[in-house]
Amino acid sequence: MWKRLEMIFAVCALLFCAGAFVPLLNQNQQVSDVPPQNKVTAAVQKQARNESSDPTNANPAILAGQIIVYAVVAVLLLFHRREAIRQLRDTKLIWAVVAMAFVSVLWSQVPGFALRRCLNMAATSGFGLYLAFRYSPRQLLRLLGWAFLVAIVCSIVVVLIRPDLGVDSAFTNFGWKGIFVQKNTFGRFMALGVLVFWFLAFESRTHRFAYGAASVLCACMIFATRSATSALSVPILLGLIWLFALARRRSLRLVLTSTIISMIGISCCLMLFVDPSNIFSLVGRDSTMSGRLEIWNAVIPKIMAHPWLGYGYSSFWLGMEGQSSADIWSILRWPVPHSHNGFLDLLEELGVVGLGLFLAGFIMSLRHGLQWARNQRTAIGLWPLAYLSFMFLFNLSEGSILRQDNLFWALYIATSVFVVVKTKELSPELLQDSLTQIGTPMPPQYAPLGRASENAMM
Repeated sequence: MWKRLEMIFAVCALLFCAGAFVPLLNQNQQVSDVPPQNKVTAAVQKQARNESSDPTNANPAILAGQIIVYAVVAVLLLFHRREAIRQLRDTKLIWAVVAMAFVSVLWSQVPGFALRRCLNMAATSGFGLYLAFRYSPRQLLRLLGWAFLVAIVCSIVVVLIRPDLGVDSAFTNFGWKGIFVQKNTFGRFMALGVLVFWFLAFESRTHRFAYGAASVLCACMIFATRSATSALSVPILLGLIWLFALARRRSLRLVLTSTIISMIGISCCLMLFVDPSNIFSLVGRDSTMSGRLEIWNAVIPKIMAHPWLGYGYSSFWLGMEGQSSADIWSILRWPVPHSHNGFLDLLEELGVVGLGLFLAGFIMSLRHGLQWARNQRTAIGLWPLAYLSFMFLFNLSEGSILRQDNLFWALYIATSVFVVVKTKELSPELLQDSLTQIGTPMPPQYAPLGRASENAMM
C-alpha cells in the first residue's frame, strides 16, 4: 500500500514540476512568451503585467504546491539518506553547477530572492535524485506514462469546458495549452510523451498496441498546440535514437561521420537552392524564429558585460525591476520572460564558468550513457542517451537548465545520476570492454530494438 501511495505521489510531483494545472489555480490573464504581433496585443500584454511586473512576487497556489511536494521529497530523501548520500558522492561533477548557483548569491543584485530560488531549484534537483535511486528507467517511464495520460485527458476536458483557459490567444493561432500556462509548455511535454510511449511500446509485448496508440495521441496533441519546435523535434529525436541503436552495435565513428556529412550536405543544398523564408513559412514561422533571433541579439551584449560569472542565479530577468531586463524590454517593446535558449540563460546567470560546469557534467553523462547502452540488451537501455538528446535539443529554443519546479531539469538529474552511478557499479572488465568498444565495430550480440524482452532487468 505504501509503495502504491509513493508511486501516486511521484506521478503528482511529475505533473507539478511539469507546470500542470497552474492556469486552473491562477485564473488571472496569462501572458504569452511569444512576441506581440501588433500594437493592440502589446498593449494587452503590458496591461496584464501591470500588477505583476516584479517576478519576486510569489504565487500563493504555487507556493503551497512547492511546500507540499518538496516536504514529502525531503522526508523520502531522509528515509533513504544513505543511498542519496552515496549517489551524491559519486556524481559530484553533475552537482557542481548547482553548488555554483548558491555561490552566485554573493554577487546577485537581489540576494534574498536569488537564495530563495536556489533553495527551490535544489529541491527540484533533490526530486530528480530521488527518482534516480528509487526507480529504474522502466519504472520511471511508466510513471511518466501515467502523468502524460492524466495531462492529456484533463487538457481535453478543459479545452471542451473552458476554452478560455485551455486555448491560447489569437496571436498564437489558437494553439491548445490545456492545463498548462502556454502552448509551448504543453508541446514540449507531449514531445517527451511521444518518446516515452515509443520506448514503452518497444519494451512491452502485451501492451505494445496501447503504448503505440498513446504515442500517436501525444503526437496529435502536439499538432493541436501548433508548436513548431515540438513538431520538428520529434522526428529528429527518433532519428537520433536510431543512430544510438546503430552506435552500440557498429562503429560509432563511422555512424557519426556519415551522419554529420549527411546533415552538412542537406544544409548546403537548402542554403543554395531554397529561400530560407520559405522553410520557416512551412512551419508557420518567420526568419527570426518567432522573435528569438531578436532576443538573442539583445541579450548577447548584456552577457558580455559580465561574461565569466554572470549576474547571479535568477538575477537577470527581473522585469522592470532589473536594469538589464528592463533595457531588453525597452528595446524589443514586449515583456520578454527569458532568452528562449537554456544555454544563454545559463550564461546570463552563471557566466562562462557555470556553462562550462554544466557542459562538463553533460558530456560525462553522455559518455556514461553510451557505456550503459552498450552493456544493455533492451530498448530502454537507450533511454539515457535519448533523454540527454531531448534536453540538449529543446534548450536551443527554450530554457530548462538549472530551473526550479521544472520537470525537464528533474529528469536530467535523475537520468544523469542513474547512468553515472550504474556504470560505475559495472565490473572493471565490463567497463573496460565498453570503453574499447566505443569507436570500434560491435559484434551482433544485441537484440533488435523491437525484440527486447519485457521481463529483462536493467
